[in-house]
Amino acid sequence: IGNPRAKRIIDIGAGSGSFLKKLISCSPQNEFAALDIVENKECKNLQGVEYRIFDGKILPVGLGKWDVVILMHVLYHVPKLKPFLNQIRSMLRSPGSVLISTKSRNTLAGLETVFQKIKSIRFRNLQLPRHRDEAHFCSENGLRILRGSFNHQQYLIDEYPVETQIIVDNYPELIRYVLSTPRYNPRTYGLTINEDEYVKLWESELKSKRLYVDMVKEMLYVITENSRV
Repeated sequence: IGNPRAKRIIDIGAGSGSFLKKLISCSPQNEFAALDIVENKECKNLQGVEYRIFDGKILPVGLGKWDVVILMHVLYHVPKLKPFLNQIRSMLRSPGSVLISTKSRNTLAGLETVFQKIKSIRFRNLQLPRHRDEAHFCSENGLRILRGSFNHQQYLIDEYPVETQIIVDNYPELIRYVLSTPRYNPRTYGLTINEDEYVKLWESELKSKRLYVDMVKEMLYVITENSRV
């Protein structure tokens, strides 16, 4: 990305544009664009960034070709991965590259343990998928899924595992994260709950220790054309 030759770089699922800001500060000579399914004013107002909204399934018409396509924590939200990844491949210039990040299905194992305990108390008969939503596209199956659209003869896929220990002492913020995560919010499953009581259950488990310590496990994939072909 830092190559002095000007490149076209697009961030799909750009959110607030935090990653784009870093790229712009490092390589302002590049051309930048951002896509997302919900408008974010902070990203939309970034100077020199073409900003567009799409439905999360079909890329907008007229995007053109790009040197770098970025998908940070996006693909596990896409219901049909193969057609979407085929679109990503078709928008690459030659040579081009794709940067993809995702989580492990076992990330934040501590939160999952607490949830399973609370579930056994309050929602014992609730049938749930074995893993978090990220399991749709995660570090455990990501390479296999990517190979379905980027064949090994034409593309190289490098994997970079990243593990980050998190230490939290702000429990209200952690509870807000819990409630914003569909897997941990009973309303996702159509259950009527007393939210205050549900929050107290989480607080009683999390606050048993002064600090909450857990591990975020992620994977970065870098897809490039195979120069030997």
